[in-house]
Amino acid sequence: MSFFVRRENLRTFIRRFPAVTLLTLAIIVIQLATYYFGNGPTDLETARRFGAIQTGDTSPEEWFRLATYIFVQIGGTIHLLSNVASLIIFGPPLERIYGSAKFTFLFFATGIVGGLFILIFSENVISAGASGSLFGLMGLYLGLMIKQNKMIDSESKGVIWSAFAGNIIYTFLAPNISIPAHLGGLFSGFLLSFFVHPQSFRRLAETKWSQEVIQTAMVTLLWFSILSFPKYLPASTEISGLTAEFEKMKSVEMNTFNKFHVSGNKNDSPQVSEPQNNQESQNETLKEPSIKILHVNSGVREGWIDTREDFFDEVVLTIQVKNRSEKTIDIYPEMFILSDSAGYTPSLVNEELYFESIPLPPMQQVTFDLVYAISLKETTGQFLLSVSGWNSFDRFNIEYSKLISSK
Repeated sequence: MSFFVRRENLRTFIRRFPAVTLLTLAIIVIQLATYYFGNGPTDLETARRFGAIQTGDTSPEEWFRLATYIFVQIGGTIHLLSNVASLIIFGPPLERIYGSAKFTFLFFATGIVGGLFILIFSENVISAGASGSLFGLMGLYLGLMIKQNKMIDSESKGVIWSAFAGNIIYTFLAPNISIPAHLGGLFSGFLLSFFVHPQSFRRLAETKWSQEVIQTAMVTLLWFSILSFPKYLPASTEISGLTAEFEKMKSVEMNTFNKFHVSGNKNDSPQVSEPQNNQESQNETLKEPSIKILHVNSGVREGWIDTREDFFDEVVLTIQVKNRSEKTIDIYPEMFILSDSAGYTPSLVNEELYFESIPLPPMQQVTFDLVYAISLKETTGQFLLSVSGWNSFDRFNIEYSKLISSK
């Protein structure tokens, strides 16, 4: 009989699998908190507040998100139920094989690698969910089968292979799926299975529930400490500089697909100027950059795109950036992330690159246009424009359902 079949009652389950229980409870509590203290996990602002990871979160101050993004199920209730179910089904056998401490370590490790894959291989995305860790569990199972672990019987192997095939197909066919997170978790779990050894049967028999709970909590605290500690190092500024350079290099490599558009003549450049309202500038207490959308021009709304022939809208955003910090910042197109309420991220339109970046001195502002191609089949029409690491964003809505139905 497969060891995925659960026959114990709830009390016995909690005592046998404290790590799975605590991790499941944490995911559910944080999901409920997003509704109580915000607008739910599908709201990008709320998701970010509770730990969602965003392309560009490479400075040491944001590394904690490599762990927190695991506990925010950004897809909503269905996302929550599917991930909790997967954890309850596939987690307990691995907790018995490795022990609660090692299982917790592996759950976080594979999820963190999945988050790193998001930062390295994704562009313009806000992501959250336990899928990277769950794919890590799948990678552990594959490694254990190759090592011919005695606890995995033939029936359980069939379940593992079926789940693996189904999840791989779903990863590449379903929309709004973070493929880098899934693959990062899968590969890291597979590799870790060859280095992290299962616990002995003697230790399994001698383990006490209270000890396992304490070990689970200690491993969790250890991971958050490791991710939070670098921002307090003297070299944190140099680390931030290196990660910023990495983001610029990644943006340059992808500028074939994401181009910067500025309205006007080709030789025109956004002009840096002081804020016109000096009183408003004096009243702004946050010493960090801010963004504001001054104007939204939609081809569908303006009528020059026929939705009967074209399933994409072209939206021009006139954006104003104010640098209220005490140092010069570099403004470049790929740093602006446009996402809708379902997590869909439109891409910048392929236009000639007018310039790579704008150095914006302290207490100065700049205004420019960004042009996005928006799929009418995928978007909800409720958008949020943000920049990773900035506590500033702006929103706008385009009611595509009404616009399309009226034509």
